[in-house]
Amino acid sequence: MYLMMKKITLFFILLISLSGYTQSLPIDFETPILWTDFDGGNVTTISNPQNNSDNNSANVGQMIKNAGHPWAGSYVTLSGAMDFNNNNTFSMKVYSIKANTKVLLKVENSGNPSINYEQQVTMTKVNAWETVVFNYSLINTSNTYDRIVIIFDNGTVGNGSANFTFYFDDIILYNIAPSCPSGTIGVTPSSFTYELVWADEFSDNGAPCVANWGYDLGGGGWGNGEVQTYTNNSNNVIVEGGLLKIKAKKNGGSYTSARIKSQGKFKFKYGKADVRAKLPVAQGTWPAIWMLGSNFPTVGWPHSGEIDIMEQTGGNKNEILGTLHWYNTAGNSNANYGQTTSITNASSQFHIYSLEWTPDTVKIFLDGVQFFVLNNNEDLPFNADFFMILNVAMGGTLGGAIDPAFTEDSMEIDYVRVYQRMEPSNGPAEAAPTPTENASNVISIFSDAYTDITGVDLNPDWNQTTTTTEVSIAGNNTLKYANLNYQGTDFAGNVQDVSGMTHLHFDYWTGNATSLRFFLVNASTGEAGEKFYDIVTERGIMIGSWVSLNIPLTHFTNQEFSLADVMQFKVDGNGTVFLDNMYFVNNPSLSTDEFTVSDVKILSNPTKRNWVIKTSHLEINSIAVFDLVGKKVLSLTPRSSDVTIDASHLKAGLYIAKIQTTNGIGSLKLIKE
Repeated sequence: MYLMMKKITLFFILLISLSGYTQSLPIDFETPILWTDFDGGNVTTISNPQNNSDNNSANVGQMIKNAGHPWAGSYVTLSGAMDFNNNNTFSMKVYSIKANTKVLLKVENSGNPSINYEQQVTMTKVNAWETVVFNYSLINTSNTYDRIVIIFDNGTVGNGSANFTFYFDDIILYNIAPSCPSGTIGVTPSSFTYELVWADEFSDNGAPCVANWGYDLGGGGWGNGEVQTYTNNSNNVIVEGGLLKIKAKKNGGSYTSARIKSQGKFKFKYGKADVRAKLPVAQGTWPAIWMLGSNFPTVGWPHSGEIDIMEQTGGNKNEILGTLHWYNTAGNSNANYGQTTSITNASSQFHIYSLEWTPDTVKIFLDGVQFFVLNNNEDLPFNADFFMILNVAMGGTLGGAIDPAFTEDSMEIDYVRVYQRMEPSNGPAEAAPTPTENASNVISIFSDAYTDITGVDLNPDWNQTTTTTEVSIAGNNTLKYANLNYQGTDFAGNVQDVSGMTHLHFDYWTGNATSLRFFLVNASTGEAGEKFYDIVTERGIMIGSWVSLNIPLTHFTNQEFSLADVMQFKVDGNGTVFLDNMYFVNNPSLSTDEFTVSDVKILSNPTKRNWVIKTSHLEINSIAVFDLVGKKVLSLTPRSSDVTIDASHLKAGLYIAKIQTTNGIGSLKLIKE
């Protein structure tokens, strides 16, 4: 009975003692924490022996590495699992009197220490506190880790001397969002109706950018009888030499590979996607470039919809498939539609696999040649956000029998680029800027702000295909040129001598034009002597906002054009263009230093919270931000050259900022993450 009471007493003493420890991160040694030593390591909490600006903590940890094993160290078991879904980096302050001291930080599952992950760094300082950083971005986040192990100079047996006495402090787990190529590089397709919104060029060696990609991990067949286990190990997925390499490997009698996804990182609805890739050659490999609806976690497959931009079977490497999957609610059954096309040298040469997706159709292309189309409609799931997936499976439904001699093979990807249409659906949401020139200095051809000259024909019959209409935008009369090839404005019955004017002014708005020129025609030379201003070559077309141009008339007289008898305007180009405020003005002081993109710097784009816009010498009078359907979502009148725009309330996506400065109006692309 006495012995039993003694054991119970000791148990309660131990329990009371343990209850004084705070077993959680960060670890700063200012509160008690229980370390468990092993194989010669010994950790105690002591007063900071090197208290200075690099580490002014009152207390630190001291580890003495005594004689024992070369892996001698100590560990702490936390009260809960560490969060590696939202954190990817450890930092720790360390101090050593030895050069090139190695510091190993390992995390384990306390119930099964074989589940672990470790990183080791080498100190660069001697006799000074140094903050070392451990990259945990490749840890398997599907596992649970609740133990931290610290080992100094792993591989060397200690002796308890000063050379094997180390100090450490402030163990912190946090997240580093890396800088990586997302939506800032790549090329725009030849059709200017698309704008690059997201891209990964795989230019930085190492793990795929965590800001762009996450992982699917594990095995179990993935619903298709696949035999591989997906990992995030660098043996299976790595960026090298400007290429993403997804490697399928045989490991004894099993297989590993990788499947990366932009889920939770990037999603989009409608647009164009290009993926330049080289495919594996081995029998049994099943590479795929595809997309799932972002609502997949809640509605499941196939209700979420699936878009397979490229799949290749394990048995036929001279063919690729494009397929869509969905749930047919009318028939209460799974539905799909697919097409195939031949491909040569898929494993030795890079090819471009593309998707063009609109509310009306879903089209799939190989090297720019369409081989698949499905008509889209509101009953299908292809009218919501989707995310990208890249993987190589082994065996299964499409992989089939695996070559018994298989060891490894890979899919290599040069880039992934996503574009979206920049054309707002209904034209400009607001009227063109109101002119401020004194009416006595203006000869107006078309403007609500002034009295126009008489005898103006806004739609002369010149056998053009352009459809010209006058439309009201926010109460302002505006010219609309739809299906533009060329269009005239004729005032030959009231020829104008504009030799006393200094500038030609007009405002234009377009959502899709890639070519746009403005001509002056005079009575003395007619069409043979017409001269033009090419907006593309002079300054570039701005998409999705009003642009005000003040063109010096010397631009025309330098081409030996007479201003004494101007009788017509002519516009040629393509797409749909809106025009307003066409007039001549006499204002020698009118600035010709037009607003250009180079005048403006955006210091935080993409952003999750604020865009910061600065100009070097121009005052920003107003900023209006529009979404892709032309709806104004916010406006500012800062009257400053340094403007912060609060974007925290906006949804993730692409926006257009119309910026009016003292020298004109231009537009810029803004991205909200």
